Amino acid sequence: MALGRLLVEELGLEPGVDTLGRWMAHHVAELITRADQASNVEDRADAEHRAVDTILRIWEHRAANDRINPLVEIAPVLRVLQTLAQENPPWSYARQSKLATAAHGVYDQLRHLVILLSLLSLDNVETLAGGIARANRAAAWQSEEELELLRQLTPWIEPSTTAETKQRPASSKARSKPAQLPSTDELTKIVQDRIDELEAALADLRQSLRTEQT
Repeated sequence: MALGRLLVEELGLEPGVDTLGRWMAHHVAELITRADQASNVEDRADAEHRAVDTILRIWEHRAANDRINPLVEIAPVLRVLQTLAQENPPWSYARQSKLATAAHGVYDQLRHLVILLSLLSLDNVETLAGGIARANRAAAWQSEEELELLRQLTPWIEPSTTAETKQRPASSKARSKPAQLPSTDELTKIVQDRIDELEAALADLRQSLRTEQT
């Protein structure tokens, strides 16, 4: 029922919302009101069952409806994390060597840079903050996959930990405190620093390739 109230809020009842969204919002709100105002236990149980069934049916299709999808604002970043959050590259070398180490260094710097650039690709820090707040409000009803992506995102948006990602990958453990977002200027500076580090890693890889050939 709490999820239903959240959906009504997300779908909105104000003028200008799409017709389907307004209909769903009114329908869910009506079902919740019937359950709340039922005169006896039997009627209340029946009304709650109908309301919950409808709410869950709508929630199951959240990925296809931006108005009720709690991850829609930060979806571009989450798609990048799905690909690049893992620390180790999706290949392995037959033996450890300077070349293998250098190649891993380039991969690590590049994946960090792309993830940070995906954060910058959003309109502004407020868009990111709003998207995270919306996602957190619906956290109790999200899938484990959705929650895992949010946990992976947290270290990338905290100024105190973003710099630490040079040494470690994004943690999959949930944080006990709310994420503190960097400003756009701070994030831009971090990206510029990461570009410098990627250039150094590429130079190291170039030298390792030359060494392997001689």
